[in-house]
Amino acid sequence: MPIGPRGGNARQLGRLFGQLQNPVAVLDRNQVIGYANHALCEMVSMEAENIVGRACSWGLNAEKPELASLLAALVPPASAVAGKLAIRQLTVPIVFGSSYNGQLFVPLLDKDGQAEALVVYLGDWERIRTQLPAAADLNLKHRRAADEVLIEIRSRWRNLTQLHALVGSSPAITLAMSRAQIALQMSMNVVVSGPPGVGKLAVLQAIFAAKLSAANLPPAAGQFFPVNCQQLGPLEIADLIEVFLQRRRPNLARHAQQLVLLNLDLACDLSIQQILNKLTPVAQQIIATATSNVETSQLAQRSQAWGRCVALMAESEIHLPALSSRREDIEPLILHILSAEASGRAPRPISKGALELLQSYPWPNNVSQLEDCLLTLLQEGESEPIQVPHLPLELRTFASRLQRTVAQPKPTPIILDDVLLELEKTVIQRALALSPRNRARAARLLGISRPRLLRRIAQLELDTSPGEESSDD
Repeated sequence: MPIGPRGGNARQLGRLFGQLQNPVAVLDRNQVIGYANHALCEMVSMEAENIVGRACSWGLNAEKPELASLLAALVPPASAVAGKLAIRQLTVPIVFGSSYNGQLFVPLLDKDGQAEALVVYLGDWERIRTQLPAAADLNLKHRRAADEVLIEIRSRWRNLTQLHALVGSSPAITLAMSRAQIALQMSMNVVVSGPPGVGKLAVLQAIFAAKLSAANLPPAAGQFFPVNCQQLGPLEIADLIEVFLQRRRPNLARHAQQLVLLNLDLACDLSIQQILNKLTPVAQQIIATATSNVETSQLAQRSQAWGRCVALMAESEIHLPALSSRREDIEPLILHILSAEASGRAPRPISKGALELLQSYPWPNNVSQLEDCLLTLLQEGESEPIQVPHLPLELRTFASRLQRTVAQPKPTPIILDDVLLELEKTVIQRALALSPRNRARAARLLGISRPRLLRRIAQLELDTSPGEESSDD
């Protein structure tokens, strides 16, 4: 039942909510449950006094699984907290056997337009969505700002459309786009470098396709010939290059026949020599491109042969940094992928909380991992906003794992010289204890001369027992 002071109609309002067949909860501005009706208590098989006063949270630290699931499910979306009507689909039941798969969040605003309280209603998703089709999780202002960002980014593409690898506004991606445009306009060898998953091969494919389109050639007219240096030996690489050279057509333009050496940095020295032997004589007749997990400056330092290979193939380099080093590109990339997958329809909205989690995640597999995550989310739902509960567990728990990692103390370094010095002190003191007032005997126990022992006692400032030294037996 409601807590705190009641107005004149508080009892009647509580009775009205209590008679509803669907679960209803009222949250305060701190997302603490202030009221839970009978249907909600019955759903989780708990008394109201065990629910009221609990703060809604994604943490699973409640003593009962049903209560933990309820507290996680009642966390309001960002738009509801901002004072807007919001709906949300539940992908899994709150408790076993529950048939409620939709939520309606009704904010009660204060004089400043902020949500002072939230009424959370649980019901059938299809009925809620049909009755409130306009309840979206992104406000119009944010939508317009996001659209403007995408329009500005796409204006730099020209013919390189739908290329996820070059979406962003960071200086690194802006430079990569400029170099891609230069490679598109000129017949030149290009090396695309960057860690796995940033879309190196996709960039080369987009440049190749754009060149064919500019020449009014169908995609099947060109020859895009990939050779994976990671999986093949020197002789196999040489054989495949020879196959590519034999397939060349004299009447076809140079830029329409492109050899692609994948993972060039993982080739052995013998493979590099075979590449030089095959490509040097025909360097002016073909386009030879490559992908590399490291920058070409590092490749050139390996050996003289590597340097010649880089000089031959890297007439221009397009570098794509890891996604974690350019987090400002994550939001426009997310919005671009959602827009591209909408196929002309309105893109699926995403909540502020979900967007923040996606931006904070390190994405070790870069753009490809982010794209796979978004495509999975799009397959699981239709038009409802993407909320935090829809995200994979790994993303929802990353912040807590990072916090635990940071909180761990750094190991204390071990100074070997200090350890040996303390050990020497201990051994000498033990020998002196076994030979009181007899330094010669203590020296014999240590296997050193008496003068050396006396020097070490003075150097180590050892506290020896008082008294005159006795003669040696």
